[in-house]
Amino acid sequence: MILNYCMMVNSPAYGKQQTKTALQFAKTLLKCNHHINTIFFYQDGVTNANCLHTSASDEINIVLAWCQLAQKFKIKLNICVSASIRRGIINTEQTKLFNIKNTSSGNIQPDFNLVGLGSFAQELFICNRFIQF
Repeated sequence: MILNYCMMVNSPAYGKQQTKTALQFAKTLLKCNHHINTIFFYQDGVTNANCLHTSASDEINIVLAWCQLAQKFKIKLNICVSASIRRGIINTEQTKLFNIKNTSSGNIQPDFNLVGLGSFAQELFICNRFIQF
């Protein structure tokens, strides 16, 4: 039976194993022909959307890995707007709203979408399984 999954990632892009495990789990689900409609990044997980992250040459660039996965399989990468603002992950609109002078474009990777918890709750109604990392 093919299932529709919704995932939540709470761990930061780097420094903890959970994010890499979440990425590997997502790839395995898709390889088994399951579907992932949304991956929601919450709490420290919003750092996965920071386009300023760089990785060592022998490490995976986790931000780009999420983007490639999303593009290939048409997965929505949603990040909590409140958690993002608290952690300095902002887009162009927020740089103007909060009058931030040192950047005009923000630092959110374009494949990620800022959403509220209400959007996440709606996604939970249409999935068969939910898993959190």
